[in-house]
Amino acid sequence: MDAKSKTKLFFLTILLSILSFNRVFSFHLFTDDWYQIIGFLYFPDILRVYREIHPANFLEFKIFSPIFQFNPYPWQFLGFLLKVVSALSMWPLIYSLTNSKKAAFYSCLIFAIFVVGIESLIWPSAHSSTIIIPLINLGFYFWIQSGKTQSKFNYFYSLVLFCLSILAEPGRAFIVGLLIPIWELLSLYQKLSLKNCSSSVLRLFLFFVSIASSAILAQALFQTPSRSGPLLPALLSIKFNNIVTSIMNPLFGWSLLSKQIIYWATVFFLFTNLLIFFLFIWKKQSMYKIIFFLSLWVLLFYLPNMIQNFARMGLGMESRYYALSAVGIVGLLAYGFSVINSRYINWILLLFLIFNLYVTNNLLLKYSTSRSIQSHNRIWNKIDQDVPKGEIGSVFMFTGVDFTLRTSLLDWKDTIPFGIRRGITKKEEFPIMTNDKNLIAKLICEKNVSRHSPFFGGIIQKELIPS
Repeated sequence: MDAKSKTKLFFLTILLSILSFNRVFSFHLFTDDWYQIIGFLYFPDILRVYREIHPANFLEFKIFSPIFQFNPYPWQFLGFLLKVVSALSMWPLIYSLTNSKKAAFYSCLIFAIFVVGIESLIWPSAHSSTIIIPLINLGFYFWIQSGKTQSKFNYFYSLVLFCLSILAEPGRAFIVGLLIPIWELLSLYQKLSLKNCSSSVLRLFLFFVSIASSAILAQALFQTPSRSGPLLPALLSIKFNNIVTSIMNPLFGWSLLSKQIIYWATVFFLFTNLLIFFLFIWKKQSMYKIIFFLSLWVLLFYLPNMIQNFARMGLGMESRYYALSAVGIVGLLAYGFSVINSRYINWILLLFLIFNLYVTNNLLLKYSTSRSIQSHNRIWNKIDQDVPKGEIGSVFMFTGVDFTLRTSLLDWKDTIPFGIRRGITKKEEFPIMTNDKNLIAKLICEKNVSRHSPFFGGIIQKELIPS
């Protein structure tokens, strides 16, 4: 790829990312963002769960919380940077898989505007999946290149990148431990020989040693829980319908077709991939290997979420749980566009990009109702105005039937925004937020009442709440 093409790709990716992401700069912080920032500023004891499950995101907040604090703009700019870097990292991945510069070029443009998994970019506490996308993409690039060129340096780079991804996000990145052997075995089957077999065995052995060592190190450093225990029984209980409902929204939800159509399109997709696998076994053609592998990428990177029952029912296409699967979907789309032999392909791609820009911006417009800085400031300015200055021990009782607005603006932030405005730094002095009338009566009439705290877990209210 020459310098002119690189420059063109770079600026097009940034432009499309801006067009699809600009509305996010009007979004305020969300749920866990408040807890992590205030934890790093005042209450480090509440951060253990974040360190254990999402080490890279924990480190991100550790570095930037003292600098950005509760200013949403720089946090959202980090999300934008992650979007651009992730989009650009599609080029080496797709080029190494397909050997097509056209497919690689298309993949960057599509990823820049794609709605699938975008929640992992517009919500700072959900950056964990996006942080490892460039690591995994580049890791695969160096792995595949090392197989083609027998370069020890490329092989070493791939191991380093995969190990870093495991340390950054152990609960999701471990899927590379499945995808790498699958790719290696598919490639070995194409060119089966004793020399290639011995080379693959050695490569895979060192790969597994590196991945296992990284997982052990992650447990030692961050006390990351092992997922093998709950994952295996969960996998055994998965039904075919669970698979279909889990992946139909990221696969086809962006098309805005009806649920019934995308359900059966997903069934067709799964059975077609089974046929593609058998065609590869028969003909050993790279095209079948690429399609089958990218399809597996979509499915396997969603598997860790199957531990949770709600994830089996399918989530919105924008869900953070689909961020890594989106890489495979974009790869399939880009490869599909690259093999279309038509003089109108650029116009077809342009229409596709415009349509997906519409889909992404339309979804973010809906999110802005509850996520906007304006909505946040309106309600918390009113609360701050109504509560007398210097008052400690307030009870906020929320009402209303709009569940989305209430949970986004009140429940999931608790009283942290109010406490920050008032300069409160003691847990017991943060107002109590509840709609439990019995609890409110107890707090007014009784001492030593067990009540909710904004900081994970209850506390004992020793004194009466003044009525």
